[in-house]
Amino acid sequence: MIEEDEAGRLTVFAIAARNDLIANYVKIFREAGLELLAIESPAVSMRRVLKQIATASEATMVVDIGQKYSDIIGFKSGNIYFARSMSVGGESLTRAISVNLGLDEASAEEYKKAYGIKEMELEGKIKNAIMPVFNSMAEEIRRAMALYAESNNKTIELLVLSGGGAKMPGLAEELTRLLGIEVQVIQPFLKIDSQQIVAPIDLGVEGYRFSTAVGLALRDMV
Repeated sequence: MIEEDEAGRLTVFAIAARNDLIANYVKIFREAGLELLAIESPAVSMRRVLKQIATASEATMVVDIGQKYSDIIGFKSGNIYFARSMSVGGESLTRAISVNLGLDEASAEEYKKAYGIKEMELEGKIKNAIMPVFNSMAEEIRRAMALYAESNNKTIELLVLSGGGAKMPGLAEELTRLLGIEVQVIQPFLKIDSQQIVAPIDLGVEGYRFSTAVGLALRDMV
């Protein structure tokens, strides 16, 4: 349940998934010899992360940028208000660079990570290659923000970026310019002592890549 109005009417968040999708997850865990305790939407995991880092904004939207798809999740006072997916992710941006500049995908990925959509880098060639895909992503976010404002009578105050593509150079700044709101990169380990975690990377710096995993780990704790 998200909320109850003065007339006693309830707003409820419901999740549905195809049976074949669930069956595939169950099969993978069974073949790996692991006990599957639960299957949940990334939106639910993200809610736990936002709750434990205690974002001050009442109207928050998270964009979790994956490899093939990205999730847009709207939160109202810490509760999930809606969630939707878009078929644009880091792979789409890499492919745009590869096609437009004639690079193999490995090189295109490195250029994307190094230069992103910063205007001055490489005479703007990387940005120009990425912008059509980026604009498509930004338009989906804008539509989601409009839907939130229309159904909630409140505008999004904070946009939080998560996932592997969240720190692409220039991304947060360009979204701030286009959407006119504050944009931050999530810090899922902000209030977690990660010093005891053995990892090949600095989780304080690259933790944004593991927001969903952190949310799952916080199950039954937050």
